[in-house]
Amino acid sequence: MSKKKNSANTSFIFNIAHKMLTPLNAMMEFTNVLENNLDDEKQARECINKIKNSHEFMRTLINNILETARLESGISVVEEAYGNVHILMKAVAKEFKGLMKKKNIQFSTDIDVKHPDIMVDFTKVKGILLNLISNAHKYTPEGGQITVTIRELDYDKPDYALYQTTISDTGSGISQDVLPFIFDAFATSGSAPQGGVFSTGLGLHIVKELVTVLNGTIDIKTRDGQGTDFILTIPHRINTQITKDMRILLAEDNELNADIAIALLEDRGFTVERASDGKQCVEMIQDSEPGYYSIVLMDVEMPYVNGHQATKIIRKLRNPAHSTIPIIAMTANASDEDKRKTLLVGMNAHVAKPFDVDKLYATIFNVLAHKNYYIQTDGLETFRKKYTNLGCKCGFFIYHVDWDEQITYADQGTAEIFGCATEAEFLQLVGGTFKTMVHADDIEQVQNAISQQQESSSLNLDLVDYDIIRKDGAIRHLADIGYKVFDGERLVYFVYIADITDINQEQ
Repeated sequence: MSKKKNSANTSFIFNIAHKMLTPLNAMMEFTNVLENNLDDEKQARECINKIKNSHEFMRTLINNILETARLESGISVVEEAYGNVHILMKAVAKEFKGLMKKKNIQFSTDIDVKHPDIMVDFTKVKGILLNLISNAHKYTPEGGQITVTIRELDYDKPDYALYQTTISDTGSGISQDVLPFIFDAFATSGSAPQGGVFSTGLGLHIVKELVTVLNGTIDIKTRDGQGTDFILTIPHRINTQITKDMRILLAEDNELNADIAIALLEDRGFTVERASDGKQCVEMIQDSEPGYYSIVLMDVEMPYVNGHQATKIIRKLRNPAHSTIPIIAMTANASDEDKRKTLLVGMNAHVAKPFDVDKLYATIFNVLAHKNYYIQTDGLETFRKKYTNLGCKCGFFIYHVDWDEQITYADQGTAEIFGCATEAEFLQLVGGTFKTMVHADDIEQVQNAISQQQESSSLNLDLVDYDIIRKDGAIRHLADIGYKVFDGERLVYFVYIADITDINQEQ
């Protein structure tokens, strides 16, 4: 058994080394060509593009290796949120619109389900679909066809729906020799499989692991020279929350906007009461019985007390039933900076006006399913003051809770902690993803610490120490505190970090 395990580990390391050497050699080769042809702009640009492509392949490979390690170590947990299968597929199809058009591939979806409203782990399901559709796109020739079909099967488990999703393509099919090993890590040999398409060799392995985590199955039907079907069967909890028992407090100063919102929400079965400004909103919550209101929809630009101010006041109310009420910003202020400000004052989510009623409906249920996913402003401020007073450099960044954990914002403090001059330089250093920020030896420790925090605390989701490697190669020790929030579309982490290396050395 030990020999087999050692053999498997050796093979895994060999394959990783082989995969990395190919783009590394390419980067070195094209760097040399670039150096010798700086006066030839056309050739120089070609070299730069090829270096970028090799770098992107390296980044994807490293992310996939980290994802594989996380899944196989049992760290990954299922994070359910309310979802509608039609909305999910629209989001997935949007990702491939340009790619399909470029290859003139006919891409279509066909959904026939009895229960479209389900509880689903968006990150994992979307990751599975993106990987399989991307794979189908690689191996489908120009003018081909890719179809995603979703059917609901008979299922005897109460309050659950069994979805069968089939991704069909008209590519060349999969060799019968490869088929038994298709979900193994590095099942495809070489760095460029058929058609000359780069492959990390881990995509389908990750898909299989994700499907297993979701208690599902995946099968393959392949037709030599005619195409392949990947068939996913995954159970999902049916959303059984009853809207008629939910009372919404709408804080909106504009009469017309209020009338429209009330009509749409009442049509979905909600009971709605209105506050005409932030001051009245706070008073109505204070005067209500605990649990009377299920959620607050808060406009931002209001007279007397605006939405940001009202949220800060609500979060400081003495009665926990009032101070922890879910609050969703419903505002025309829709820039990234507006969203950050909205969530940083303690709101649970952000929905832009004019709003899509299905998106608002989904956001409401996502927030109600995770009522404690909001930022404790006092917690972040206390963390920052504590370490600033100790002479530590502090920073702030945001990343999506997605399978690639993409960083979407970082301030100058974060850049400086990592030894970078600008935020752009920092993002380039870490490859744009949170996964590569952590020193490799600490990644499992960090993930375990995060999981333990999530289990032991309903509000403070992260308070973790870990090492990072600066741009100059120095290893620094960080403390961080973070909160998980819905940004109106998906889960994101808001994180403050402090470089505590020198404090540790002094002790």
